[in-house]
Amino acid sequence: MRGLMESKTATLMLLILGLLIRIVFIFSVHDLPLKSDPASYHLMATQLTTGEIADPYWPPGLPLYLAGVHRLFGTSELISRLAMLAPFLLFFFSLFWVLRRLAGTFIANIGLAIFILYPGHILHSITPLTQLPVAGLLLLVLANSIRIRDNATIWKSLFLGLSLGLLMLVRASCLLIAIVVPLVLYRRTRKIMTLVVPLIVSFSILGIWLIEAHEISNRFVFVNTANIKNMYYGNNEWTPLYRTWWFGSHTAETDGVPREYTEQKVMIEGQSDAVRDELYRSYAWDHIRTRPDLFLLRSFNRSRAFFAFDIFTGSYLMRAYQLGRFPALMLIAIDAALYLLLLIAFIHGLILRSKDSNERTDARTFILLLGFLYALPYFISFSHPTYHFPLVPLFALVGLPWLADGIRAVRARGIKNEVNLIKRSGHRTWLYATLVLVAVYIQIEWIIISALAP
Repeated sequence: MRGLMESKTATLMLLILGLLIRIVFIFSVHDLPLKSDPASYHLMATQLTTGEIADPYWPPGLPLYLAGVHRLFGTSELISRLAMLAPFLLFFFSLFWVLRRLAGTFIANIGLAIFILYPGHILHSITPLTQLPVAGLLLLVLANSIRIRDNATIWKSLFLGLSLGLLMLVRASCLLIAIVVPLVLYRRTRKIMTLVVPLIVSFSILGIWLIEAHEISNRFVFVNTANIKNMYYGNNEWTPLYRTWWFGSHTAETDGVPREYTEQKVMIEGQSDAVRDELYRSYAWDHIRTRPDLFLLRSFNRSRAFFAFDIFTGSYLMRAYQLGRFPALMLIAIDAALYLLLLIAFIHGLILRSKDSNERTDARTFILLLGFLYALPYFISFSHPTYHFPLVPLFALVGLPWLADGIRAVRARGIKNEVNLIKRSGHRTWLYATLVLVAVYIQIEWIIISALAP
C-alpha cells in the first residue's frame, strides 16, 4: 500500500477520482438552482458578460473568471459549476507540489486523498464561491515563494506578482499578503527584483480593476463595495458580541433584528452611492472609537469563531439541494471531525516538532505568516467559521509532515519510546496540551452558541 501511495500512479488515480466525484455531483444537481452567495456570484458574472453590471458589490476575481468562461460556453449555472473544476485543479497541483517538497510523495498523496474526499471541499469545488480559489492561490503563492527562495529569477517574480494580483481580486482582504510577501522575500534573498516585480505586477492588476470599478459605479471603490458594508455589520452598536456576522445574513424582517439598527440601515440605504459608502464607513469607525472596549471584545470573539468548525456544507445542501436533515448533520460531523484532526495535527507539528530541517522550518514560518495575514482582517470586521476554509490546507502542510515523522519514529523506536520523548518535551508538552484544549473549547463554544441562537 505504501509503495502504491509513493508512486505517480497514485497521484493520477487521486486526480481522476477527485474529478469523477465532482463531475458526478455536478450533473446530479444541475437542475437545481444556485442559491445565496453562489447565485450572486453567478449573477455578477452574467452581468459582466452582458455589460449590465451597475455595482461591483462582490469581489470581482471569481465573477471575472466565470464571465470569461461564459463568453466561451454560455451563461448557464451548469457552466458556472463546471468552471469551478479549474480552481480545484489549481488547488490539487499546488497542494501536491508543496507537500511533496516538505514531506515526500507518500504524504503528498495522503494529503490529496483527504481533500478530494473532504465534503466541504467537494461542495466548494462545484459551487461558485471564493473559498477554493483563495485556497489554491494561497498555496500557489507559497509554492512560488519557496521557488524564489531557492533561486530568484525575473520569471518567478512575475508569476508571484500575478498570483498575488489575482488573490487580491478574489478577496480584497488579501491586500496585506500582497504587500508583506514581497518584503519578506526581499529580506531573504536580498534581490531587489523579488520586491519590486511582484509589487508592480500585483498592483497593476489591482489598478486595472479599480479603473473598471470606477467606470461601473462612477465613484472610487476599493475592489468591491461589500467591504465597507461588512465593516459596518461587524462594528455597530447593535452588533452581537460573538455572532458578528449576523447582520450580514439577517434582514430587517428577521426576528431579533433591533428596530434601531433597521431604521439606521434603511436611512443609509436611501442615500446616493457615494454618501452611502461614507456613512457605512463613518458609523463603523465612530463606534470603534467611542467603544474600543466592545471592539476588542468582539475581535477576541471573532478570532475564536473564525477557528470553529464550519456548518456551511450541510446547511447549504439542505437549503439548495433538499438534502435530508440527518445526512446533512452527518456531513457536518464528518467535516468537523476532519477539520479538528487537521487542526490538532497542525498544533502538534507546530509545537512538538519544532526542531526540523532549515527548509521545513522556513516553510512553517512562511505558512504561519500567510495564515496570520489572511485571518487578521476577519478579526477586525466580522468573522464566521466559513472564512477559515483557505487555511485548512495550510494546517495540513504543517501537520502532515509531522505524521510522516511520527510514522518513521514509531517504526524506528517503537510507540512507547516516542510517547516518552513527547512527555520529556517539558514546557512544549504543556503548551501543546493547552492549545489542543483551546481548540476543542472553541468547537464546544460554537456548538452551544449555535444551539442557543434564535
